[in-house]
Formats: sequence, structure tokens, C-alpha cells
Amino acid sequence: MITLLDYLYYNKLTPKDLQKAIGEKYVKNILRWCRHERKPRKDKIEMIRAWTDGEVTAIDFEEAAVPRSAVMITLPSGKKWMVTPFSDDDDDLDAAYEASRFEMLEPYSPQVMDAIRTLGHRVRIRSKDSFFLYGRPSDVRRVVVAANRMRIPRGQLPIRYPGVNGARLSDWATKRNAMP
Repeated sequence: MITLLDYLYYNKLTPKDLQKAIGEKYVKNILRWCRHERKPRKDKIEMIRAWTDGEVTAIDFEEAAVPRSAVMITLPSGKKWMVTPFSDDDDDLDAAYEASRFEMLEPYSPQVMDAIRTLGHRVRIRSKDSFFLYGRPSDVRRVVVAANRMRIPRGQLPIRYPGVNGARLSDWATKRNAMP
């Protein structure tokens, strides 16, 4: 079972593609279906089922589960809002990034959380076991090493983490500070 939003996202399609395929008048309606704000008519559901080769069916519109490719945020008014990969409001996207970033921090150890906080915008969570560090795929150990490389020159204690050799990091910081 897959939601319409996830089907579009994982197959690198857009709501505009679906709009053209089923003859829907407005793209906004497709987005409303994706966010479970509205349910399409039966004839549209049948067209969607045919277009997705049966992967998205009427049952997928009955369940209001949050799609894997979306993030729920709470607006200042207290209302819950689903931000999709197709959202075009920068404020929504920023709020979704912050919400998803800190939701995903919960399964991490305090050492990894310290490393993420030290690196700030330089690191992004990709999945539970992987990150983007300076825009490149990375693992937890490299994130901790990069954080320590920032902490040591500042006079902060390095983060102790399995597989990270603190002595080598200290040597690196000493050599870097000694460079002309």
C-alpha cells in the first residue's frame, strides 16, 4: 500500500503529471488529495488506479496516515499542516526541515546530538544511519570527526565516540594551528 503523494515522489513524478494524465482541471486538487484534505471522485480514483498500475487504490484515500515523503508541522495558530515535497512556500519548507531534523535526533546518542549541534547547517540527516556532511553522503563517525575538528581549535573537549581516535584529532588540530 502506498499513498498518492509517496507514489508521485518515489517515481519522480509531479502533481502536474497526474493532472495531465487524468484530465483534472486544477493542480491544487491533486495536492489536496495528497494531503488528505479532500477525496477524489470515484471516476478519478479509478483513473489514478489505472495510471499507477494499481499501486494507489481507493483504500489509500480512506486512511489518513502521513505519507513517508511528507512532514507534519504545527502552525503558530496550533493547526497541524502537512508539508509535501511539492510545497512551494519557503516558510513551510523551513519549518518542515527543522521539525524533521529534530524529530530524527531522538534515536541518536547524546554524543551524536552534540556533533550535529556543533556542525549546525553543515550536516543534514539523510536517514537514521547516514547524513549529508558538507553536501556529501557521510556516516556517523565522519560527522563526529568533523565536529571534533571544529571543537578542538575552539578549546572545547572532543566528543568521545567509538571508532573516533581523539589523539589523532588532537594531532591534526596541533598541526593545523602550527601551519604558517
